[in-house]
Amino acid sequence: MSKTYSKIDKAVKRGVLHINNGARKKSRLAKQLKQVVETATTE
Repeated sequence: MSKTYSKIDKAVKRGVLHINNGARKKSRLAKQLKQVVETATTE
């Protein structure tokens, strides 16, 4: 997860992504990961 965050942050820093776009991607990634973890623990 931290490697992915790092890549997104680097893309934002280089101007490949807008800062809000990077934040949105990180937020959605965290949301998906949380959902997967919750699903895995309930089964």
